Amino acid sequence: MKIGLHDNMSNLRLGFLILNYKSARLTKKLSIQVRNKFSNHNVNICVVNNDDDISDAEKGDLIEVSDDFISGHGNIGYACGNNKGIRLLASMSDAIFVLNPDIEIKLLSSEFVTKQIPALLSSKFNVGSIHVNGVADYDSGRLFDLLFPFFSRSLKGGSKTAVSRELYRFHGCAFVINCHRLDASAEFFDESTFLYYEEQIAVKKMGYRTVSLTGMTVDHVGSVTVNETIRFKKYIFQFESLVYLLRLYFKPDFPVTILKILAFISVGCRFILDLLRKAT
Repeated sequence: MKIGLHDNMSNLRLGFLILNYKSARLTKKLSIQVRNKFSNHNVNICVVNNDDDISDAEKGDLIEVSDDFISGHGNIGYACGNNKGIRLLASMSDAIFVLNPDIEIKLLSSEFVTKQIPALLSSKFNVGSIHVNGVADYDSGRLFDLLFPFFSRSLKGGSKTAVSRELYRFHGCAFVINCHRLDASAEFFDESTFLYYEEQIAVKKMGYRTVSLTGMTVDHVGSVTVNETIRFKKYIFQFESLVYLLRLYFKPDFPVTILKILAFISVGCRFILDLLRKAT
């Protein structure tokens, strides 16, 4: 069942979903920024809390700055946590902004909500990808780009086109779901993985179509909480999720051993690059 558009396009219902895991301060800061930046619009902020160790004071702060607060009852992962928020917001929103807490909105054009979001909602696209400053848009689904995104994206640079165009997939830290094309009976993200590659899996498995949105840009710090809490375990999550994704690229009878070798090389390169970054 697809969810229909709100009748009054001049008063769009904008849902904002922020998934918190040990980032209560950043989640609060972003929630306040969303209120300020979208103060002239119909906004509903949902915070999904994946942090069992959150203090009463931090929890109170997040409840205060949000319209809806959902407890994930422990760290249930990126896909599962965001699915909880998407399910809640889907019935009360025309568009759902899914934002990581470690982003900051840098640009919001005057026509972003009045023209670009309505254009997205009336289009064939499932998702609008918000531009991340310094990061190239994902316009290729080649295997090389999947295995070695740190190389292919550095070759492309972080330039941004002024024209909306179809992309291969969206940035997981900041994107907009078109509720007109959202199937309320299906999960938006595949919950088979705990962390990493959720966007690629969604695109490959669900066939989501993505368009770039040019009227909003964000800065993304990236992996701050992950690096502090699961510094080495994150590579295991990356490996497991990448093997799962590669199986979507190839036939089920393709040798799993080869897929694991490809995943090991990819994650190994990430590990070496992370070490080099820390050393500089």
